[in-house]
Amino acid sequence: MAQQINLYSPILLAPKRYFSAATMAQALGALVALLLAAGLWTAASTAQLAREMAASARFHDAERARLSAELVGRASPARDTAALEQALAAEHRALAERRALRDELQRTAAGGGHAALLVLLARTLPEPLWLTEVHVADGRLTVRGHALRPEALQPWLGRLDREPLLAAQQLRLVQVERQAGGAGGGESWRFEIAGAPRAPAPERLAGREAP
Repeated sequence: MAQQINLYSPILLAPKRYFSAATMAQALGALVALLLAAGLWTAASTAQLAREMAASARFHDAERARLSAELVGRASPARDTAALEQALAAEHRALAERRALRDELQRTAAGGGHAALLVLLARTLPEPLWLTEVHVADGRLTVRGHALRPEALQPWLGRLDREPLLAAQQLRLVQVERQAGGAGGGESWRFEIAGAPRAPAPERLAGREAP
């Protein structure tokens, strides 16, 4: 009867050496190469930063010199005098404009001028009336416009007659003309109001009217 004998045994094999001299030499070589590359990169970066800092320093020195030259130029007495004179003239002009504006506002607020008259007309105008023209010549007022209800004209004239701004003249209705095709397709009336110098009030002497 035949028998098979296995002569293979792992114990008889040569053991693996993980930390052999060749392996350690290879690892040391790779480490040296890596350190060398890092050193070269650091040296290049340092040189680049040094160049940039030198350029920045030169730029700042040039700017400092330019600003110093400008300051010296501005410190010239002749240029300072001319600049001060121009600034003073501009301030005088601005002051004159502000004074003129203040006087106009005070005059308008006190009740004079065309602006106050327009404000008065807009404030008292009844709703069924609208104006198309306002004219003032020689202190006399002329107003033209349209009305949906002509009966609103007389109360408005009565109200204007009591306003102190129009105390020097008396307004009267000089024209009321009916026309078709007004607002909303209906009828409207075109009117004109004119002012005339107001007659002086009769004087009373010794308790009786003057003739």
